[in-house]
Amino acid sequence: MENTPKILLLLTGGTIGSAVNDHCINVDSSRGDDLLSYYREHHSRAVEFDVVRPFNILSENAEPKHWLKIIETLQSYRLSDYDGVIIAHGSDTLPYTAAALSYGLDCPLIPIVLVAANYAIGERGSNAIANFSAVVEFISNMKLPGFYVIYKNSDHVIYVHLATRLQEADWLKDDFTSFGGPLGVFDHRGLCCVPTAKNPTMMKLYNPSPDDIPVVKEFRNEVLALRAYPGLNYEVIDLQKFKL
Repeated sequence: MENTPKILLLLTGGTIGSAVNDHCINVDSSRGDDLLSYYREHHSRAVEFDVVRPFNILSENAEPKHWLKIIETLQSYRLSDYDGVIIAHGSDTLPYTAAALSYGLDCPLIPIVLVAANYAIGERGSNAIANFSAVVEFISNMKLPGFYVIYKNSDHVIYVHLATRLQEADWLKDDFTSFGGPLGVFDHRGLCCVPTAKNPTMMKLYNPSPDDIPVVKEFRNEVLALRAYPGLNYEVIDLQKFKL
């Protein structure tokens, strides 16, 4: 008899955890329950979820302290008891959180997958349930350790991204891409390579000791990032104000 997958679900807010009221979208703590209800209504797979809410914000308000909160939450659980972790997150700052977690909590022995949505649950055109369902299947079937982001683009293809390579969403279509291309696509066949992407055909998997996992105590913000563009007036940038 097949064991029931056990998944730790972190709800942090974002569009996937929001509701639309009077034409305004905002986080709604009840949407986490709706997410699981929609999933169970349309899928027969038995899954055990442990749900925790580290915070509940729109991701445009996320700061490094929220990355640390997620890391601390993950470290407070014995992850070896789970088949995987799902982190429901907003799409606006998804690449930043994905990268921060990948570097802040190294070498997971189970899949830790971030998931977002283009529109709130139940709204027309929302990919929230499709994304969440794909993550559950990915964790249950693939059991591939590491940090990932799974997201259905407007071409109706569900892509699997390495969390460290995710780029910001396209402003027009809300589609996500990765530097160098996605890891692959996920469908009824499982994880499949993207023929046009320059992806290696094999991945080297390893099982490090928990003692090898570093602990991040803080994120520093003494970084000034400047994006150059034609016509930028560099004289208005006063570096004396920054303690570099």
